[in-house]
Amino acid sequence: INLPGKAEKGKGTYSTEPAQSLLSGPERKVIRLAGTGFFALLFLAVNLDYSRRLGRSRKRMDREKLPAYLEIPVYTAEMIQTPCLFGFFCPSVYVTEEIAGDEDTMAFVLRHENVHYRHDNWWVFVRNLCLCLHWYNPLVWLAASLSRQDGELACDEKVVAILGREARVDYGRTLLALGTTKTSGISGWLSSTAMGN
Repeated sequence: INLPGKAEKGKGTYSTEPAQSLLSGPERKVIRLAGTGFFALLFLAVNLDYSRRLGRSRKRMDREKLPAYLEIPVYTAEMIQTPCLFGFFCPSVYVTEEIAGDEDTMAFVLRHENVHYRHDNWWVFVRNLCLCLHWYNPLVWLAASLSRQDGELACDEKVVAILGREARVDYGRTLLALGTTKTSGISGWLSSTAMGN
């Protein structure tokens, strides 16, 4: 293979042929489609498994104990480490028993997850779709991670605007307390938004 701009040995001429790729066009398409299929199946499997396990461990909270502004159901679940909004078609808020028993923390959590529900629940799907389609591009992985962080920051900003400046410190302490909870490595593949991450 003669690389462009390199003189052939023993000759004073340059090749004008483009450098050859290691894979041809059809081979590249097959690898891309296989990767897309693999990551789409991974996304689906992780979410179906998480949904199945949540369904087994969840208990629905009484609607009368929840704020009127909340438009979605709330469950307690033993298996979660941190509060989250989970579900794409039928989203619900999931909290631990401990958080459900703390009135102040619960108020912040419900406000936070309700903002996610109203403003960026679709972005979780869009991020994961981009990862499935562009799995081979490290910049897309970086963009998805940064988009997730931006979504959390925008949500926190909106919650502080709703609650007022006087609640800012208490809300920040709640985020810090919840942010110290470790989540599993699969959390990036879930159709969820986890508070404090």
